[in-house]
Amino acid sequence: MESYSIIGILFTVQVMSYLQLDRRNRSSWKYLVLIILLGLHLFAVPQLLLTIINDPNDGLRCGMSDLGLVLLFWVFGAGGTIIIHLAYVLWRRLKSKKQINTTR
Repeated sequence: MESYSIIGILFTVQVMSYLQLDRRNRSSWKYLVLIILLGLHLFAVPQLLLTIINDPNDGLRCGMSDLGLVLLFWVFGAGGTIIIHLAYVLWRRLKSKKQINTTR
């Protein structure tokens, strides 16, 4: 359950950072935020959670639960990050076109 919370927190951080970057006229830095969050979803957060969840005294373990956790972050975390990025960029472009058309 904490994995869903982490994904939700990272999605919120992504949107908040995009809004702050647009407010400060540094919209090209959104790609840096995207790359950092993709790196977190693909490599850092699953490994961190696996080291917290796994008990070294368990003995033999099946790796299927580990695989499920990693795939959760890869599919929902990284996929959601890309979808949020594309939706935000599309929303900003449509909003800017609408402002250009209303000023004419």
